[in-house]
Amino acid sequence: HSGHESRNNSWTQFLISKRRPE
Repeated sequence: HSGHESRNNSWTQFLISKRRPE
């Protein structure tokens, strides 16, 4: 299910963005 992974990646990137306010 690559579609599911793509969505997860987006969520992970969002969390990383919040963790790294750089």
